[in-house]
Parts: sequence; C-alpha cells; structure tokens
Amino acid sequence: MLDTVAEVLGGSFIYQAPGESVDTTRSRDPGELVGEPIEVHLGEDEWLRWYHPETPSDQEILAQIGRVMQIARREREVRQGEQRHRVGQLFSLIGDGLAHHAALVPEIERAGLAGSRLTVSAWPASTARPIAAYLHKALIADTAEVVFVLTSNAEVVHTTARELSLVCGYSSPVAVPEIAQGIAEARATLLLARKRGSVAGPESLTSLGALLEQQPRARLLPFVDQLIRPLVSPEVRGGSDLLVTLRTFLNYGGSLQTTANVEFLHVNTVRHRLGRVSQIVGRNPLDPSDRVDFSIAIWAYDKSSGR
Repeated sequence: MLDTVAEVLGGSFIYQAPGESVDTTRSRDPGELVGEPIEVHLGEDEWLRWYHPETPSDQEILAQIGRVMQIARREREVRQGEQRHRVGQLFSLIGDGLAHHAALVPEIERAGLAGSRLTVSAWPASTARPIAAYLHKALIADTAEVVFVLTSNAEVVHTTARELSLVCGYSSPVAVPEIAQGIAEARATLLLARKRGSVAGPESLTSLGALLEQQPRARLLPFVDQLIRPLVSPEVRGGSDLLVTLRTFLNYGGSLQTTANVEFLHVNTVRHRLGRVSQIVGRNPLDPSDRVDFSIAIWAYDKSSGR
C-alpha cells in the first residue's frame, strides 16, 4: 500500500504500528529517505511519516492515508486473531485425542516450519497478540485457557519469554506425529512455570517434586493426614523431634549414620525415633516403598504450611 502511494505522490513513507518501538513498515529502504519528514499522529504509539524532497505542506493527505492504514491494520489483526483461534481449536482437539495430527500439517507449512523437529510451548491466556507481534516465524494457537506456540527450537522460546517478560513451559523437540505428546508436555511445564515464576522445560518434569506440583492439593491431603498429622499431634510427646529426624533421614537418602551426624545424635537414637514413627503411623521409614510415601507426605505438608 505504501509503495503504491509513494509511486503516486513521490517520496517515501514509514508507518509505525501501535506497541512497536521501531518503524515497522517502510515504502523504501532507510538509505533512500530524503528530506525532512512530515508526520501525523494516528493514535497511541501509532505514526505515519512522509519523506519528500520538497517537504509537502499539506498534512491532510497524510492523515487520510493514515486512516486507511489504520483500517487495513485492524482488518488484518481481526483476520489473524480468527486464524489463531482456528488453530487453537485444532491444538485442543489433537491434545485431547479427538483429531489427527495431519490436520495441522498445512498450518505448519504456511508458518515455514515444515521438515524440522518442533518445540511446543504453552503461554498464559491472552498473550497471543504480543507473542505474534514479536515472533514472525511461528505457529500460534489461541485457546481460552492457554496459548500454544510452535517454533523450531527452545532458544526462541527463552528469548521471547525474556523480551516479553512472560512465563511459559515448553516440550522436548517433537516430530509432527508427536504433536499430542508435545502439547501435553507444554501444558505440564506451564503449570510448573506459573508456580515458579520462570520458564520451565521438559527436564523440570523428571523429579518427584515436579510430579507432585502437577497434582491437585486435595489428592495429597491423605498423605499429610495419615503420615504427618499423627506425629505433630499434641498427644504425641516429642513429635516435633520425630518429624525433624524423619525429614533429615529422607533428605539424606535413608542413611542412619548421616542423619545421626547431621543431628548430633547417636545412630541408635535415630533408629529409636524412626521406630516410634513406625509405631505411631503404622508405616516404616526404613522400608524403601514407605520412604517414598513419607517423602510425598512431607512435601505436601510443607506446601500446606507455607514452607
């Protein structure tokens, strides 16, 4: 549009879109700009500048061109928003197993991402527009709960999150047939990212803490009620010491001697305290399977008490 106007009226035009810190649309290369520009303010952070060797004095022409630019931009934004919502519906269906991954292939090709392994990232809802303004080679899927972005690598995700000051979660690299797996990983890592206030990748999913972070708190309450509450009950003498020793024992991989050294106790004292824990709650901290249950219980107890 600006090229056509420049051919008719002469000179060069620059349009700066709202929210952009630099001039985003030029009718010619910067080196070809000549003369002092006249400019018209179209709205907040939105400008149109006209460079002409003779510096035309009539701004009304420029204002009319600017209004046409505004209309064109808004129409384009509406079309792009509708497209992101359509792709979002596809992502939701594929993630829920209700559509085949092949339905996304045309969209992936249009985004210029065909033929490579892809990173699926998940972002908070209502972030599609700023992400689209920053990322020009990505497939953006807008849903009511989350925004999915398909990029060629995770480095792009980190850069975008840093520049836009957003949190997000992203998946391992996946091929197109594995998109559903990538969507599931991205959803899980976004949950962790929101709680941590930072970007979370697939490596953050491979720990007990990460697994527990994804569980509803109500699902973990029985562990607390059955394995921790009895120890800290007022009726239990020295219950706080039992919990401290149990926590240290778990933190140091079930080593009696290390626990004794850390707490400045005799190893028999540690063994005695763990025996009392077993008597009170009916689960044995010395049993490897029970130790996992105690670890879950203490993790959930710390979260519920704000530790």
